Amino acid sequence: MLLGGSQKSAEQVVVSERSKIHGIAQSLGLSDGTAAMVSGATRHSCLETCQLKDDLCRSSDTICDIAKQHHDAEFSDTCLWASTLCTEAKDSCRRCEP
Repeated sequence: MLLGGSQKSAEQVVVSERSKIHGIAQSLGLSDGTAAMVSGATRHSCLETCQLKDDLCRSSDTICDIAKQHHDAEFSDTCLWASTLCTEAKDSCRRCEP
């Protein structure tokens, strides 16, 4: 994490993690908050779906840690967006497990 990191470096990490989340959400067909469903969803096995969930939630945790450290409204909004997608990804993983 960016303990003691500058605002600029925090912004770079948030942008990078947000991009990762968007790509994973698109792949899983999750809502991205800008449209009802993200287009371009790919069919994944349960294992792949749950691995993508882990990646998405890890990026979400990174963004939320930065938001807590920097007390920045935009980071907090991005944390909320990422957390919502993490929850959706967890639901997708749970639905496909036997």
